[in-house]
Amino acid sequence: MNRRRLEALVGVFALAGLAVAAIGLRDRVDAEAVADPTVAIPTLALTAVSTAAAARSWSAITTEHRDRGGRRRGEFYRAQLAKYLPAGPLVTAVSQAALASGDTGRRQAVVALGVNALGVVGAGLVFGPLVATDSELAGPLRLALLAAPLGLVVLHRPLMMAVLERIPRLRDMADAVPAQSAVLRSFGWSVVNMTATATAFVLLLDAVDPDVHASFRLVGAFALAWVIGFLIVPLPSGLGARELVIYALAPGVAGAAVVTASVMHRFATIVAEVALAGITWRSAVATDDTSLDV
Repeated sequence: MNRRRLEALVGVFALAGLAVAAIGLRDRVDAEAVADPTVAIPTLALTAVSTAAAARSWSAITTEHRDRGGRRRGEFYRAQLAKYLPAGPLVTAVSQAALASGDTGRRQAVVALGVNALGVVGAGLVFGPLVATDSELAGPLRLALLAAPLGLVVLHRPLMMAVLERIPRLRDMADAVPAQSAVLRSFGWSVVNMTATATAFVLLLDAVDPDVHASFRLVGAFALAWVIGFLIVPLPSGLGARELVIYALAPGVAGAAVVTASVMHRFATIVAEVALAGITWRSAVATDDTSLDV
């Protein structure tokens, strides 16, 4: 498929996702908190950092050399807006892999998508011990949270290759696993992404509920909740799942405050995604026409 046609199709999905998100957020955003510059400015800055880090995580694992001109990151920003559609995360994943396949090949792009997802999950697991400091949580749950970082073993390249080689239909993909250095760079950017987006949420939660005090524990709770929402593909951007997990991992926080902060956080994320997608749009328009094996 022609690259520009594919990019146009991704753009249509992005606009549709943006429309769905706007309708869903209508009349639900706390206008007073949004208008407060002490809340709005740091929140928008953190969500922009988070989105940019997520794009760098993707480009680190799909670009053999430096992402000159930020084309891969621009593709990522536009594809991300489709995640607000029903089953949007699946549409986003397919769009990202299809766009990347023009440079890396279909097999490498699909494997990179899976490895990047493992890195995102691993970044969330890093925050488990922070949540385990809450004495109100059940003992077995606290132990599981403390042990969560052990799950990072899945980012070991030889292990990923061994798993793929044991699955007949995926055996020929084993040699497409990115280099260990690329996997670790991607993971590092995912940690930056998770830290920034979780901190933004905690700042919003602190703003909407005077009884809430920003803490590393709440940052960790959101990070883990984000991962749960990421894994539940059918829900648009993890809608509802993240709020339930946050409420479960932070029992002292009011459910209404969690929902309000989540809505405002989603609004800030959309603003950041639209801004970054717009900034990189010109480089996409300037991209030469090439054929994609889709």
